[in-house]
Amino acid sequence: MIKQRLEIANPAVLEMALEASLACIKEWGRPVGDITHIVSVSSSEIRLPGGDLYLGSELGLRGDVGRVMLYFLGCYGGVTGLGRFSRHEQG
Repeated sequence: MIKQRLEIANPAVLEMALEASLACIKEWGRPVGDITHIVSVSSSEIRLPGGDLYLGSELGLRGDVGRVMLYFLGCYGGVTGLGRFSRHEQG
């Protein structure tokens, strides 16, 4: 049952993440090559290598882009992780 769900969820999550990422990059107005980090949070997919690697590949990100993947932590965990990550990077 879980295997079947993940066979559906993994590609669907990647498709949604790619669409959202492309819209954000367009609004940001800078080239993909300026991206230094990618933070991916999902309570719907799980796989190794992680969905963040697939997303980075689809976006054409450089291999040295920092990646953080948070699985099955829900909204609270994801937002908390982003806050801690951004404070770490600033300081």
